[in-house]
Amino acid sequence: MKLTKAELKEYKNILLNLRARVSGDVSSLKDAALSDQGMGAANSAIPSHIADAGSDAFDQDNTLRLMDNEFVALNLINEAIDRVNGGTFGFCTNCDGKISKMRLQVLPYTPYCIKCANELEE
Repeated sequence: MKLTKAELKEYKNILLNLRARVSGDVSSLKDAALSDQGMGAANSAIPSHIADAGSDAFDQDNTLRLMDNEFVALNLINEAIDRVNGGTFGFCTNCDGKISKMRLQVLPYTPYCIKCANELEE
């Protein structure tokens, strides 16, 4: 059963709101990563303990990894919005099978049905 126009509109609104939130998260993470770099350069004349430098590097690495994850999510969200607009939302991009409504409620940007997602993970 294909999604109704009302359901598609609801999913599009969910995706647009999610995109706005993730975009804000990416912006905040970017600001945090850049400010961390700037602090290290500005305070380079002040001696610091090697453990502090290691912690700073670890924090920055984690921030960059989070940013990467958010960019991946943002890309998936944009692709899902394109599928809504193109009339293919709710169908697996791998097998063209229907994605369950329960799965779409949990991961509205997923491009795969549960069967294909499991196969691709293995």
